[in-house]
Amino acid sequence: NAVSRSAFANNKNGIIVCSSSSAVENHPNNDDSNSLFENEKTTQRRQILKSLFFATTMSTLPNPTHATVEESATPTNKEEQSSSSGGGQLTPAQISNLLSIIPTFTLVEKSTGVPYAVVGEDAKLTSYFFTSYKEASRILSLASTSADKSIKEVKAQLKMAGKSKEEIDEEIGSNPWKNAVISVVSLDFAVSLVYAAQSSKRRNNMYFKVAPEEDVVEEAIALSTPKIEELEEGKVPLFYMEDFAVLGKEGEKKTPLYFNKEELVNEWKLQQKGNKEKVDMPPIKVTELFAVLNEMVNPNNTDPDIPTLYFVPPKNSSQKAKECQIKNKKNGLDSPFVIGTRIVVL
Repeated sequence: NAVSRSAFANNKNGIIVCSSSSAVENHPNNDDSNSLFENEKTTQRRQILKSLFFATTMSTLPNPTHATVEESATPTNKEEQSSSSGGGQLTPAQISNLLSIIPTFTLVEKSTGVPYAVVGEDAKLTSYFFTSYKEASRILSLASTSADKSIKEVKAQLKMAGKSKEEIDEEIGSNPWKNAVISVVSLDFAVSLVYAAQSSKRRNNMYFKVAPEEDVVEEAIALSTPKIEELEEGKVPLFYMEDFAVLGKEGEKKTPLYFNKEELVNEWKLQQKGNKEKVDMPPIKVTELFAVLNEMVNPNNTDPDIPTLYFVPPKNSSQKAKECQIKNKKNGLDSPFVIGTRIVVL
């Protein structure tokens, strides 16, 4: 996984920390941690995110429109109806709702919600949104262990140089990752920040990326056509089968996109249980999250399957997200992710 290789595992100077304040313009702090799993579509945070996502895609994508598919793919008010014209097959509101039911897990300071930023594969200071709790936990453990090792090595060097314990402690400080917790924001929030950072004229070196599980990256590489050696950092694999569909709440055809291969296979097998004839499993194919979003807003794409697409939340991710929210709230974390400032670990 590019994230673990470049940003955390090889972070030899993981003990150097500073606080950096910079703004992603016109975006408030997200202090509504419970709205991730509610069906409220008119909260202030949600409306701002829709506006932000629409504005940023306007400058990064051709004739964008927005997306949604949580409860309904039909615009429910005049604002959403007006935003659906002149763009791709899905409106900004529709895309936002499609993404809003997917939790992402990110590393923030335990009492403030200020995100951690590290040097990514492209040498830019980046905060990450992980598609699973498992991956966020793995990365946090890796980062903390790496920092402990670096601190131990530097302490030994300074001791040999004749520094006192007080001088060493003052110079090195403590492991910054000890104050980190796993927080939760929705994928529409994460994607909005990714696009905003890419399109803003005043980025202030503030970048965001969505990161898949390490195992998922390997699965995607194995299935890639043509073959690739590695997956570019910030790319998120999605797995699907051609002509494989499930029924929506109103009996309509839906084409699912999965964040890991195993869940796709399990769902296909479940559908085959009622079949008397044995059917060979179709080939598993892989696409990419941001490529799909680009096609959703592409006005030249007339593929009839585009409006049927929806993203399947990784198994147990919603439950893990709720557990994180409850735990963090109990421990005094009011804002799951603060915009405009960061903790930089170099």
